Parts: sequence; structure tokens; C-alpha cells
Amino acid sequence: MRKFATATVAALSIAATLALSAAPAEAKFGRRGAFFGGLAAAAVGAAIIGSAARAHHAPVYSECWTEKRPRYNRWGDFRGYRYIRVCN
Repeated sequence: MRKFATATVAALSIAATLALSAAPAEAKFGRRGAFFGGLAAAAVGAAIIGSAARAHHAPVYSECWTEKRPRYNRWGDFRGYRYIRVCN
């Protein structure tokens, strides 16, 4: 829920900024200007939303390794080994 709220606030602030700073339309660069302007706006929006989505980081463990441990079935018979990640 927190990620959604952050992304919503970011999207609304971008929309408000664009709406308030709109300049009169000019055909100075033709379709090229509209295309590259839209491309730049999409890149900035994607960067803002992407950074909001990665705000929560996984915990960092100081020491991790894998151990080979025996595996048994429900009757107690040995069925091989499996590797398990172990961290301190």
C-alpha cells in the first residue's frame, strides 16, 4: 500500500508540474520536437516511479554460505542431499 501511495503522489506531482508550466504551443520543430519531448517526459517519469518502487531494500547479512544437508522422507529413509543457504 505504501508503494502505491508513493507512486500516486509522484505521478500527481508530475502531472501538476506539467499542467502549471505549460507554454503556448509552437510548431518550431514539427513532429520531431513532440516525439523527443514525449520520450524525455516518459524517461523522467519512469525513473521517478522506478526509484519509488525500489525504496524498500532486502536485509543484508554479514556472512552467508550454503551447506549440504541430508534429506529424508516422512518415514525417515535417506533420499539424498540438498543445499541450504545459512546466514549469521
